[in-house]
Amino acid sequence: PVTGGGTQNNVPAEREGYRRSFGHNALFFRDVDTNNPDHLRLWQEWTGWRQTLLEGAWRLCGSAVQSVDPWLLPVNQHMYGWYAYGDGYYWNIGRALPVLNGHGGYDDGWGYWPTWYMEMAYARDRDKPAWYMPTFSGDARSTMVRLEHALTFMVGGRGVMIPFFANSPFQWGRQPGQDNATAGVVEANKLLQKIGPVLDGMPRSRYPAAMLYSLSQCMYAQFKSPDQTDGYNGGDHKWSTWVLYQAGKFAQMPLDPVMDEDVIDGTLAAHYQAVV
Repeated sequence: PVTGGGTQNNVPAEREGYRRSFGHNALFFRDVDTNNPDHLRLWQEWTGWRQTLLEGAWRLCGSAVQSVDPWLLPVNQHMYGWYAYGDGYYWNIGRALPVLNGHGGYDDGWGYWPTWYMEMAYARDRDKPAWYMPTFSGDARSTMVRLEHALTFMVGGRGVMIPFFANSPFQWGRQPGQDNATAGVVEANKLLQKIGPVLDGMPRSRYPAAMLYSLSQCMYAQFKSPDQTDGYNGGDHKWSTWVLYQAGKFAQMPLDPVMDEDVIDGTLAAHYQAVV
């Protein structure tokens, strides 16, 4: 109402919830002084608190589903949004659910695009099963299906979700027998039928070195951005992580993602020889 523009940082119910939780109003984005340390502290308090809202919502959803039938698994597609801290997505969403689940980055990305999404998303939930859909975009070939499904299990997947090809909007209505990826899907199904139980029982190993994806850095970049609108890239922190992740793969020195929490609770020191 003041600026005439849209913002993700002025939801009335959120602002009232924050006031009740902390006893003072949230720092309104148009009043932020990016050179004021007190404003930075208030912004980190506000944005950190907002991370709990989506997690709370998913915990309520999960409880509702399992109250109907405890054998039903509440899942969502949170692995696609691991970097969307402005929307409340982070590793905190995975810990609210029994199974890690997601799709994208799709096979229209570059190099190790799908596995980057997957590995980033299970950084703090290494012992949970992860079901992933690496193949999603328009005209996948069988070679790509084989590659991406194999890579999913190489980096610790426990299950692969394979798209439904007949009349799928992602495959433009072709029937399975006419699709370029049909042979790859059939082959992947048969192979995973044989080795899936073995893979499902294997622990997810750690690499010797790690790379830090820092939510505090992302919040700082959001604080410094115009109108505090950087809710996804963290001042290009996301893309720097992507370049580093891929470089590690090509150098045959893969890097585990670690978070601020891993530094604080001793996980980094206990399990890794180096961190970038």
